[in-house]
Amino acid sequence: AAHDFVTEVLALPDTAFGYLFIPLVVGMVSGSFTAARLAQRVSGPHLIALGYGVAGSAALFSLIYNGLASQTSIPGGVLPLGVYALGLTLAFPSITLTVLRRAPAFAGTAASLLNFVEMTIFSIASAPSTTPRMPNDAEIA
Repeated sequence: AAHDFVTEVLALPDTAFGYLFIPLVVGMVSGSFTAARLAQRVSGPHLIALGYGVAGSAALFSLIYNGLASQTSIPGGVLPLGVYALGLTLAFPSITLTVLRRAPAFAGTAASLLNFVEMTIFSIASAPSTTPRMPNDAEIA
């Protein structure tokens, strides 16, 4: 999916993956740093709401931009992904702590289950965008 986004949607060469991954990494690092700084001043539920608000705003901007733009450009097509990553990494530490507090005796099991659920939801959500692009057996041979 990343290859198709960079080469087909953004119309960049195969060597231009930095345009996609650098904003994502900067968003994740910034979100983690900000979550660590805000954790002492803001309650968990408020930090979760803030994170989802930032991520939702980025998703809404991306939908509006891609609906109105005739050609997706680098800033408009990529920066919302970084902001979305920032929002999610703002929320995830508080979400994890909320889940772990419910059953402290089973913290390891709860953390594993939380990661399993997150990965399952991500896989299900990303399947429609990647499945149509998969080559069939005739194209491989």
